[in-house]
Amino acid sequence: MHIENIIIFNYRSCKFLDLELSKENPNVFIGLNDSGKSTVLQAFDLLLGNKPKYSSYGEGSYKSDLSNSLASIEQINATLASKDLPLFGFTDDSTLIIGKLIYGDEEVEKYTDLNLTTALKWSIECNPTNVLWIAKRYYNNRVQTYLISSDADEPLELWNATQAIINGKVRELAVSNEDIENENRKGRFSNFEKIRAVYGKLNCSLKWVEYSFGKSDKDIFPSFNLFDWNTSLEEIISTANAIMQEEINEHITPIKQLASDSARKAEEAINQKFGAISSIIKEVAKEVEGISSKVHFDVKEKISDIMVTKTNSDGPIHLENQGEGLKRQIWFSLIKAKATTEEQGETKFIWAFDEPETHLYPGAQREFFDILNKISIGNVQTLISTHSTIFIDKSNLNKINSVKKENNGYT
Repeated sequence: MHIENIIIFNYRSCKFLDLELSKENPNVFIGLNDSGKSTVLQAFDLLLGNKPKYSSYGEGSYKSDLSNSLASIEQINATLASKDLPLFGFTDDSTLIIGKLIYGDEEVEKYTDLNLTTALKWSIECNPTNVLWIAKRYYNNRVQTYLISSDADEPLELWNATQAIINGKVRELAVSNEDIENENRKGRFSNFEKIRAVYGKLNCSLKWVEYSFGKSDKDIFPSFNLFDWNTSLEEIISTANAIMQEEINEHITPIKQLASDSARKAEEAINQKFGAISSIIKEVAKEVEGISSKVHFDVKEKISDIMVTKTNSDGPIHLENQGEGLKRQIWFSLIKAKATTEEQGETKFIWAFDEPETHLYPGAQREFFDILNKISIGNVQTLISTHSTIFIDKSNLNKINSVKKENNGYT
């Protein structure tokens, strides 16, 4: 999965930007200092990063990443309408980052094996083929994620509903067994299959709906990292994880499958127990028709530490205790190693580099750009802000974005 289009509203100097991106070429951003190049890259982090940094006005705080002069919600919605996307209904005082993600047919097959939330599965079904739109809104020290989904004129949000509510709608709308498509052609109908049938009976339209990531949902989204020369140990380990992912998957995938199977059995046992005590529950909570649970056993994998053995050392030494120069060299070599081993395939990572030529002599700059170009053909989508004429000379002209500030001070 890679990002094809990002729309940035009211983020620092980026009051409104609508950018198309390349999958297989480095996306290069050039411009003067303070033109907004780093802000553009950080907007990707707001959309896709695990721990994005965003400052809102708060008590005792005078710093905010919200643009000083805001684009109006009407401007935002006009852009969305031009792309045949649903509109937002909130007020102007928000930073909004919207992304169009593209995935391949081979990825769809893998999604069916993941324990995705009903909300994400329904959004995937409602979006155009191989497209998933996602948005992040930052406001009043809060962050909210949105997906595009189809819902009734009077919203039901059945993807968040209990089994009792879904079954109630099936009865209310007289949904028959013939109306429900059983994907496995055996067993009981799933809630998702019932939801699809219920919405098939109603007048529906696409809407932006609030969404919370499930534990398995993040497995389908590309992993995003923003790198500069102030490389932290965490970023080095993240790079190592990316390079060693196939080796990790070989050992972790069977464990994840076992955990998923065990969770399913535990869920069935718990729901049988809930069924056995449902009459007791109903005595106390008379409006409750039924109660059920979802079970997920979390299995996490990562490289937790990196050790190096140096020429004059007695044994392995924690990289964390080494100088910044060695950390940068290790990080650079890991990226180079990924470029030499990577073949073309589905995009799993989006890496943004903020002026990566810093501290590199011209020969090393040429080598580094060639490395970035090679991994872009593999499973990494790359974004680069740069002042390097070498990077610019070696780039595809159509993939170079000139970043500047207008007279009003906005990018």
